[in-house]
Amino acid sequence: MYKPKSLKALCLFSLCFVFIHYSAQAQKKSPRRSITTLSENTISCETLSNYLGESVEQLTATPNFEFSAVVDNTSCFTTYPSTNYGCLNSYDNQSWFVVHALENGDIRLNITNSNNYDIDATLWASLSADYSNLENVLASTPVSCDYTIYDPQISIQNVVAGNYYLLVITNFSNDNTKIKLGAKAGSSAFEYLYKCPSSLAVSEPLQVDMNLHAETELIATSPVQTDRARFSAGREIQLNPGFSVNKGQVFKANVANCFYKGKVLVLQPGPEEGKDSHVNSIEPLKNSADDTFLDPYAWSQSYGINIKRAYLEFPFSQMIPEAKIDSAFLYLYFSQELLDAYVTFDGHSGNNEMTIKRITQPWSEATINWYNKPSSTTVNQVIVPAAQYKKQNYPHIDVTALVQDMQNNSNYGFEIRHSIEDIFKITCLTSSDSAYPSIRPKLVIYYSYL
Repeated sequence: MYKPKSLKALCLFSLCFVFIHYSAQAQKKSPRRSITTLSENTISCETLSNYLGESVEQLTATPNFEFSAVVDNTSCFTTYPSTNYGCLNSYDNQSWFVVHALENGDIRLNITNSNNYDIDATLWASLSADYSNLENVLASTPVSCDYTIYDPQISIQNVVAGNYYLLVITNFSNDNTKIKLGAKAGSSAFEYLYKCPSSLAVSEPLQVDMNLHAETELIATSPVQTDRARFSAGREIQLNPGFSVNKGQVFKANVANCFYKGKVLVLQPGPEEGKDSHVNSIEPLKNSADDTFLDPYAWSQSYGINIKRAYLEFPFSQMIPEAKIDSAFLYLYFSQELLDAYVTFDGHSGNNEMTIKRITQPWSEATINWYNKPSSTTVNQVIVPAAQYKKQNYPHIDVTALVQDMQNNSNYGFEIRHSIEDIFKITCLTSSDSAYPSIRPKLVIYYSYL
């Protein structure tokens, strides 16, 4: 049973945290301007579960985000009667997000606003990807909460890569301001997930990595000063006077549906169902099917240079042949288990740019080695840029063309190797045999029927 709680919101994102942090639970304060609440007869509240969609896969992921704070409760959600807001004494002007942890460690959100007005925040842990436990999550004690008059300090320790968290930000000041979301220095990697708004305007220089997605239109009138910005909209993207990019910069923009209405197939097999292994040139007969990690590699060893390549295959026979693959994304995660087994390494090393290719012949996980490794093709191969930090994950790698080729030909999976196989470099990835289910290799396929 849902109950209106004067919950008003604009957006939503994905976060991941784990230790309880509360600030100023009983502080008395006053908003900058009083709230002019719309008549209940004019408000059509949306349930939070409907707003979130069917799963986190229907949200847009971004490392940073900026949005206009809600004022006068102009957006409205209904939530569960049992919702526990922790330290918050006011629930007005809410904006909801989901946060997704990309690596193990401690997460520190950076939540600021352009006018230094009073905004507050609460974070809940352990949200499932399909929201099946949403009511229980909201009824639980938040793991981090801040009701002070300053920018909220939200953090959590000992997060596990792959976990999801629920965040609400409230505009206590009830005055117009831009809220900015990012990560503080030293934080483990995470991304914000949000449901795209009807329209978006980029009216200030964009200086941080950001994925912006609007339901209808996106209008840009300011420079883009980062190499990792992507614009998407369901109807049109306008690059108007004032928009620019740096010389030699790659800028991506595409027209695409904001909320996917087809079907989603998520494949993340474990030790019994998974098919992956890696092979190496110095031990050409060795089979490594049971290793908990995959490690494309090029290093000098006692007998010369050792080259390693990884192979993995996801069966997607659940889709009938007539299905149209709209998009597909591969998720690869950093392996701490590899570092625990080989203390020589401290994470990804060297210029470890990777190339992902489509395998073109059958292979057996139980018998694959360097001598009998399957062939692959360069057609539609995907280049994955070198890691920016030692324990980086590789989420949301676009392998749409490769998976479409697998459907049209034969599905024998992916080969992963370094683009240039010279010393010294290693990429530390988990396999389907990892002891941690949430960070095993994952393939997400979006498909529909013609």
